[in-house]
Amino acid sequence: MKVSANIASVTVPAPEPSQKAPADLPSQLWFACCCIALPVLWGVVVHLVFRRLRRKGEPEREQEAGWPDYQI
Repeated sequence: MKVSANIASVTVPAPEPSQKAPADLPSQLWFACCCIALPVLWGVVVHLVFRRLRRKGEPEREQEAGWPDYQI
């Protein structure tokens, strides 16, 4: 079985000039901001949830003063 391909027979249509280029820039910037902000927000939410879960198992401690109280 012999398979041959003729590259000259494959035609690729020329790209049409896009008139949405100026309107496309804000959507690209919005997309880029979302790609940065969403993972950061997700990390903050996960951090807060796990910190709350960790504190749930620990007994409550009194607020520690800035200076230790030394008694003899």
